[in-house]
Amino acid sequence: MISISACSFFIIYIGWCIPIQVSLPGIGPKMAHLIMDFAWGEVSGIAVDTHVHRITHRLGWMPREARSPEEARKILERWFPR
Repeated sequence: MISISACSFFIIYIGWCIPIQVSLPGIGPKMAHLIMDFAWGEVSGIAVDTHVHRITHRLGWMPREARSPEEARKILERWFPR
């Protein structure tokens, strides 16, 4: 179980910043965007993993230049209004 002090530390010092969350071990861009959405209710981006990346390529939705899930996320985000 996570202690209240650990949660307080996370909220106060890490909080809303995606780059800081990604710098933590075990947290990648997908998890950072999910944390922003579910913990703070702030939609900061689409959570794209390897599977979404591969399926969008197979469906022909991605240009060949998109070689990583992060690049696919940026392209997919252009499709949706903010």
